Amino acid sequence: EIARGAAALGYGVFGDVAAMLIAKTVRVAAVLPTGDEVMQVKESAWVRVSLRNACAGLSRDERVNLQSLCEFSVDGTHFYCRTFDVSRPFAYGNAEAGLQNPDREWVWNASLAAPLRATGIPGACPTLIQGLVEHRELRDSNDKLFNLCIFGKRSSLHPGTRYLARGLNDVGAPGNEVEMEQLVWCEVDQQRSDSPEASEAGLMNGDARGGSVSSKDGKLCSWTSYVWRRGSVPISWAQEIKQAYGEAEIQVAKENPYRGTGTYFARVMNAYRTRAVAAANGERQSFPITCVNLLRCAPGKPEM
Repeated sequence: EIARGAAALGYGVFGDVAAMLIAKTVRVAAVLPTGDEVMQVKESAWVRVSLRNACAGLSRDERVNLQSLCEFSVDGTHFYCRTFDVSRPFAYGNAEAGLQNPDREWVWNASLAAPLRATGIPGACPTLIQGLVEHRELRDSNDKLFNLCIFGKRSSLHPGTRYLARGLNDVGAPGNEVEMEQLVWCEVDQQRSDSPEASEAGLMNGDARGGSVSSKDGKLCSWTSYVWRRGSVPISWAQEIKQAYGEAEIQVAKENPYRGTGTYFARVMNAYRTRAVAAANGERQSFPITCVNLLRCAPGKPEM
């Protein structure tokens, strides 16, 4: 039997079973200012093959775990790009180097992709991201065409259900961290972009928030990006459900509740420092991080 698909998303050997995850059907969810296509997985499937003369079989519990892996939902909730690094925001990414070294925090098929990438075949397995991406062409009040693209990525470092993935884990990752990016761009006139005024504006905007880029078909696009994150409060805390109804009780660690907080903010700083360093001619720069409190802090509320 031959299984056909748009991409191989992972492969693993589990005892006497070899299993490969393939994207059977995909759709173009977005076309970046560079012309690179971001694909959303619409339908996926696991292809399982029994191995002959396997060194070890699977126990009953291991087979249950394998079945749970194969039942993990991929369809409509994951995307990838073969030609551009989408593990990082457009404003902070590196199109070429990032494909070979994606940001591990947002990669969901790292271990399953390893055997395929070890073959040395370029693009054998794309980086799989969990989240959403949508792209629309719109017009402003002057009837000028512009593009709007929204990315939403869920971290793979500490995912979980609502009451289980809370606070920081052992690697300093908060529960269900999400990175959002709003990317807006429009095509600009090539002659106008070569003028002194346009060049000066390009330098002013050529930081982590905007700039200009040429697409694969030679069009020049001016773009701007806004990135924000949302996740569990980055300290050590948990919630305990003591009754079927009402709010779950919040419990902050009594000993060293800020263990891992520094690790979390250091990772955030490193993720968004790339362009700041380039702007400072290689000098290490610091920049402020603004935290917005989304907790219900009214008197009597359990999150106070």
